[in-house]
Amino acid sequence: MFSFIIGILLWSLVVQALSSSMWPNCYDLLTTVEGKSLTHKYYHPEVTLQECLNLECDDLIDDQDRKQCLEIQKFDIEPLDFLERDIDYTSQIDQDFLVHRSFRFTSVDLSTDDDNQLNDWKPVRKYISQNETHYYEFPINNTNPGVSSSFDALIFITGNICSLPDTDLDENGLSLYYTFNQSVFSIETIDQMNKLEFNLGYVQALASNPTSAPFSTLYVAVQPNDVGTNTTSGQWTYELGISQNGLVFQWDDRAWAHLLDADGETALLMTGALDTDLYSNISDIDPGLTDSYSLHLFDFSYKSTFRNLNRSWCAIKSGPELSSISINTSFVQKNESIREQFYVQNLNSSSQYIAYLTQNSGTQNSDSGGTVFHQFEFETMLEDTCTLIYDLEFCNNVDYAVPMSMEFFNGLVSATELGALYDDYAKEHYENFTKSLQIVQCDTDASSRYSPLRTCQDCANSYQNWLCSVLIPRCTTRNHTSGYKYRTTSDGRNSFINEEIQPPNPYYEILPCVDSCNAIVRDCPGSFGFVCPTTNETIRESYYWDEGESYVSCNSLGFIVKSSGVKLSVERNLEIVIALWIVIIYKLL
Repeated sequence: MFSFIIGILLWSLVVQALSSSMWPNCYDLLTTVEGKSLTHKYYHPEVTLQECLNLECDDLIDDQDRKQCLEIQKFDIEPLDFLERDIDYTSQIDQDFLVHRSFRFTSVDLSTDDDNQLNDWKPVRKYISQNETHYYEFPINNTNPGVSSSFDALIFITGNICSLPDTDLDENGLSLYYTFNQSVFSIETIDQMNKLEFNLGYVQALASNPTSAPFSTLYVAVQPNDVGTNTTSGQWTYELGISQNGLVFQWDDRAWAHLLDADGETALLMTGALDTDLYSNISDIDPGLTDSYSLHLFDFSYKSTFRNLNRSWCAIKSGPELSSISINTSFVQKNESIREQFYVQNLNSSSQYIAYLTQNSGTQNSDSGGTVFHQFEFETMLEDTCTLIYDLEFCNNVDYAVPMSMEFFNGLVSATELGALYDDYAKEHYENFTKSLQIVQCDTDASSRYSPLRTCQDCANSYQNWLCSVLIPRCTTRNHTSGYKYRTTSDGRNSFINEEIQPPNPYYEILPCVDSCNAIVRDCPGSFGFVCPTTNETIRESYYWDEGESYVSCNSLGFIVKSSGVKLSVERNLEIVIALWIVIIYKLL
């Protein structure tokens, strides 16, 4: 009996500890955080809405936590099914994984008529001047099949500013008002309505229609700030989209696409991972979705144009995009995930560009809304020095610029052919390694393998990444760090570069990351005799390390576990013995 009581007490302590550890995340989930998406109220990456609603306030250890819990319980929050399905798939999601939302809405044309009635998921575009106020009515469907009759109906309000008056406004200068109360829906009582100001070209709100006494109409007004006193001339162009199914326009504070590398006239960019629940293989992707993401490039001189509109869907979609470039879009499998990549051609050398990624809400008509991701910038290199290669057959993680060959410089080979030349060279050296791996007991139980934690496939992957980074040097024309090694036309990493590639101009080599060497020591059998640097004095002659800066400080392929902090080095001419007889010697000058 005594042990039973002790067990009950211990279990009670466990419940209290678990509840208390969950509460900070639940508090974030159940309260709206100023400055973040309204969807933050219903989504958190660590906990679910149902888990938080099941917490007992009395189980919380801290008095302040219990007080917060009791206060929130007064709001009687319910776990709405459609919120779990729709709101979770908006901008407030995991930093490393974007869920592709399957939109269930029919794409429609952008409305430009003068009707003041707004329809579900049908954006309108209007022009407004100072001393004007636009009024709209949105009929509420209180029998929406996505909402239970016992829950409040939610209306998602979103808007964009497409263009500002021809002035240097520090702010957007435009506000949106909404209410369910028709009696305050006038210019005289507009200050009694809920007010939201457009910020960086975007606004969003969540209106809740109570089921106990449901309203049939949502009233919305748009008005420039300081009406009657603002002497600013010109017009605002804006779009307004309202729906009971989700956010018509969305803003995500991640760039979600990043530059892999660029040379003097091309660039390669890639998105984050697509939803593995929808796409486990590239063959699963519907060709009709290839335009789901769109890349928008602008000359750097237009940066000020988007200074106050960089969250606006319509400002970016209708902006002064580069017309001379061409963009080839494809899907690739990288690091066990599917991503979309963009190969951009016809760029200018030594030039800066502004880039935005957008995602349409549907596949047929981009005017039906979508998501804008955070702006990012990149720069091209000097011309006639480095060439961007990608999609190699063997070194499939090589997506960067390499020393240009003399044949490419003279127009005798293409970038694809140059990439194949590098790829074949690395593949030839890998064949000897596969023979060595064949003598290792790979297909056996964990207790009989060379390592209970690593497999032969781990060894093969690490060695392949190391070999490709060593034999295919990464090239740049900018010297960001002392870790970059200057190479003349006859001072390449190995004889293949000097004799076969024959670079037409000097360049800087971004040395391989020292962690790539540590990876093969970690993942491969000790009998292979792999040796990595052990001192700091000579590291710059052969490897470098990740400095954690915005620029690339060393060349890393695939998933490489970073070293714990010691900067290792390698001798000037390192001979690595592979298995019993295989020796690879590469020259580092």
